[in-house]
Amino acid sequence: MLRSSPNQKPLRRSPNNGARPLFLKTLPLLLTLVIAFIPLIQTGSISAHASGQANVAIIDNKFLLKHVNVTTGTTVIWTYASNWSSLHTVTSVGNTTQGGSPLLSSGTLHPGQSYSYTFYQPGLYTYQCSYHFTIPAMSNAWVNVTGSPVTPPPTQNPPPDYTLITVAAITVAAVIAATLALFVRKKKRRPSSVAPTSPKNAKP
Repeated sequence: MLRSSPNQKPLRRSPNNGARPLFLKTLPLLLTLVIAFIPLIQTGSISAHASGQANVAIIDNKFLLKHVNVTTGTTVIWTYASNWSSLHTVTSVGNTTQGGSPLLSSGTLHPGQSYSYTFYQPGLYTYQCSYHFTIPAMSNAWVNVTGSPVTPPPTQNPPPDYTLITVAAITVAAVIAATLALFVRKKKRRPSSVAPTSPKNAKP
């Protein structure tokens, strides 16, 4: 019968003492990282300016409505709503930017395309189609803006910062992957409670 050596002591594991698994220990850290990155991810989202909205349809060779009354802070949207062969524009008459270009300047609009402008200052804004200004239905159109001046936001509709969102997602994923790897490695390397009997010290 084989006996273990009297000089050899069995290996004992330290008592568990109710210790939690490594994954549960690091769970608060993971939650803290996720909560910390939520504001960063939210800042990358698109935020629309809260204001009223008015719509003008361009149908064939007509502005409908031709005359619009709105208050300051309202966004007016012109939409080429008909499938017409002509091209149109929304171009200011008399109202210009500080650089001297037309305040309303949509460029060429094709059927299905839209152009929008938010009015922050009161006043009468006249416009026309630069291609068809001789047609009464496409000239002498205006937007009458009433109310107190409104300070525009620093930036309108900033694009989402996909780089920041990607970095946040990669960081959280890396922490989770590293935690799982450590948990699996520790589980594989866990020693047995009793050491095997050495054949050299065995007695018959």
